[in-house]
Amino acid sequence: MILQANGSTEMLSGIRTAINFPAPAGRLRSVVLLTDGCIGNENEIVAKEVEFSLSVDSEEMEQDEISAAISHNLEFISITGLDEIGIADLTQHLQQLNLPSGFSGEIVFEFTVNKSRVRQVVLDEKTSTVKDAVVVEKIKRSLVLWRVPPSTTGKVVLTLQIHT
Repeated sequence: MILQANGSTEMLSGIRTAINFPAPAGRLRSVVLLTDGCIGNENEIVAKEVEFSLSVDSEEMEQDEISAAISHNLEFISITGLDEIGIADLTQHLQQLNLPSGFSGEIVFEFTVNKSRVRQVVLDEKTSTVKDAVVVEKIKRSLVLWRVPPSTTGKVVLTLQIHT
């Protein structure tokens, strides 16, 4: 199958095509997707991340193992710098995250919002009790991909309680 450009970055179909393409026996498949960073359907991609990350090994896993691998709980302790619409939107966006299991604690991020984009996401290391690099990077990446409501600008402080 050949993918053709059509003027917008819709990564999901490319990811699906790459995953479904048969890999040669005995070879490790690597998939590299390049974009300008302005993805039109990133919320859909983040929601499907669980499906993609588990698709290779799901035949070998029992259903309860799959459920355990994708279950986690994010509790929003506080969000300052956003209005009610922004809080609801960010909450919905972050609930789609697939975090690794085995982590529990509080994590605090500070970031700025300018021109509907998240910039300068920083972990507050003094306040955060969860400092695992994988967890921190997944949340940071999700924050950067978040489509910020147009009326939002300024500094945001986000405090989350993680139970995975």
